[in-house]
Amino acid sequence: MTLASGLNTLLLSVYRASRELPLDQFQATAMTLLEPWLRFDFAQWGRGPITPNAVTKRHVYLHNEGPDVLAAYDEIKGQDTVAEIAWARSSGVLAYCPADMFAVRAKAGIRAYTQRFEHNNNLLWYDVDHTQGFVRWVSLYRADPARRYADGDADLARFLVPHLFEALTINRIACLEHLRKDGQERHYHLAIADRDGNFVHAEAGFAALLREEFGPAGLTRLPEAALADVLARGRYTGRSVVLILAQSPELLFLKLRPVRPADRLSPRELEVARALAKGTSYKEVARELRMAPATARNHIDAIHRKLGIHKAAELVAHIDAID
Repeated sequence: MTLASGLNTLLLSVYRASRELPLDQFQATAMTLLEPWLRFDFAQWGRGPITPNAVTKRHVYLHNEGPDVLAAYDEIKGQDTVAEIAWARSSGVLAYCPADMFAVRAKAGIRAYTQRFEHNNNLLWYDVDHTQGFVRWVSLYRADPARRYADGDADLARFLVPHLFEALTINRIACLEHLRKDGQERHYHLAIADRDGNFVHAEAGFAALLREEFGPAGLTRLPEAALADVLARGRYTGRSVVLILAQSPELLFLKLRPVRPADRLSPRELEVARALAKGTSYKEVARELRMAPATARNHIDAIHRKLGIHKAAELVAHIDAID
């Protein structure tokens, strides 16, 4: 097999996996496909805030490593010279030996960290967005101190890693589109965020609505008030938007739409309204929801008043707009 045909097979396999696999499996598969080409023992694939002095690793896929590697890094991240290099150069590939990079006494903490986790030869692809203060990266680690990465490895990473991020975007879009099956999500714009509220992918309509509600504060991260409600109750209703948690594995799958009049109904009124929208009479609603007929009539009057309607048929459109 020639180099060109081998790379072609690799990339086709990565892109096929991005369309076919769920989010939690895709990155593991992509790294397994990449390993024979760049020969690594451990890997990190992620994104997070960056300053001229440090990277905060918030959303990271860990390959052959446990979460303790992130907690330990957080304690010594201020010693990481590589963060300074990435900030200054904006993008590129860096092959380095931590024993050399962090040889001075002031870097003893990060030197001990790399030894503890056997990050003895590293290959880093990075891309910094200075306007948002975020960096995305893939780090590959070899445990053997003698197996240094060469220029050819750096060139290969420079070619391959952008394809990994493009395939990851395709995978996220495919996961979001799964929420649209049967047209059920036609009212919503969709996004994915990590559990700290940092967006890893968002549709243009989602971003526009969020800016309308929160201003610039909603550009890269879900504001604290909305995040707290979504995590606690699965829903946030604001001045102009309704945000709903659709799924919650490692990442948050979010649905967003404009506020509709029916969103202002109380939970009990909404129960009554949904029952009425199915064509149920007020007596049947009372029996179904275990309330007195007079109570059902009071709820119906309040619903009509809040929605500005007079006929049951008009109610269907209001309920359809939020379901």
